[in-house]
Amino acid sequence: MFKFLIAFVMMVPAVAQAAPFHEFDATYPWKSTRGGPHTYGNSTIRTQIPPPKGFSRVQTDTWGEWLRDLPVEEAAYAVHNIDGEMKENQSSHHRVVSMNVLPYQQCADSILRLRAEFEVSRGQTFRFSGMSFSKGSREAFDRFLGRLFIHKGTHNLAGELARVSEKRVMPGDVLVRGGNPGHAILVVDVVQDRHGNRKLLLANGFMPAQEFHVLELRGSPWFNERDLDFGLVNPLWRPFTWSDLRRF
Repeated sequence: MFKFLIAFVMMVPAVAQAAPFHEFDATYPWKSTRGGPHTYGNSTIRTQIPPPKGFSRVQTDTWGEWLRDLPVEEAAYAVHNIDGEMKENQSSHHRVVSMNVLPYQQCADSILRLRAEFEVSRGQTFRFSGMSFSKGSREAFDRFLGRLFIHKGTHNLAGELARVSEKRVMPGDVLVRGGNPGHAILVVDVVQDRHGNRKLLLANGFMPAQEFHVLELRGSPWFNERDLDFGLVNPLWRPFTWSDLRRF
């Protein structure tokens, strides 16, 4: 996606070191506030978006499981832009992920943020395209994310994430078309039936910076994996194919 501000305004060192996070919820750190932890109960992707009849969730790694348990807003909740206004098109989302929006956070940025939140919350160092963050305060982490969003985009995801050789999508994979603008979508869940047919749950941010949300098309949030053979149609961008599949 386009970046609207000049990069030099945030040209500071990419590695942040400070005091560790002091958060109430270390798994999904943004859920915490100064007054205490938010209470989302069991409102997660896993609990609120069941597999279609005859399908079950595939086995995945910790990254995929982390995405399945992302907290989500109630079904009637609308997608909001960073300024608090509702985005113009409200027909393409199924559920909204309960996560605040940071400045410059568009499509590739939302995916990079989630990967960084996942790794840092587990005590790991997040590294991508020459930038890294290991530990520090929430404020330091958010400043790092701002620099990451300005300097990296869809072209970095497309060019630097690993290409997937097998025709099998896993939770946590990325569908990305690098460009200016380009677009990137995150696979947040995958289900399979007894015949080996798979369906994908897709989520994205968009331009202007807005809340990260699970997509739906024609009333369903589940997209057929086999459509990647000739072009997986989605509500916000041109069709994606197997050549657009990447993995962290």
